[in-house]
Amino acid sequence: MKKLLLGALLASGFASLSASANTIFTCDGLVDDVRYNGYQYVIEFKNVYGVYQDSAKIQQDYLLGQALKAESDGRKGIYYTLVVQSDEGDRRCRDNDGSLTLLALVKK
Repeated sequence: MKKLLLGALLASGFASLSASANTIFTCDGLVDDVRYNGYQYVIEFKNVYGVYQDSAKIQQDYLLGQALKAESDGRKGIYYTLVVQSDEGDRRCRDNDGSLTLLALVKK
């Protein structure tokens, strides 16, 4: 079911973004924090080695509840796959450019 969901999200994303420089990909990690930075919510997460990845902007309201649940699960050591979009076109979860936008969360 999870693979089907990810496949559908990625397929629909690639179809709708094929003419732009945006890139959709996944990052695995523990969700460490969900915070409001003055004008938008962002999600902070760590990879399996405990290294912080780039934070991802939460632009869709329906993702906020899921992100808060993932933060709670992260304290219990439960990993998530984050489906993210990069405005810069690269596929790195940690490149310090701040261009990631959260599209979906899937518990591993």
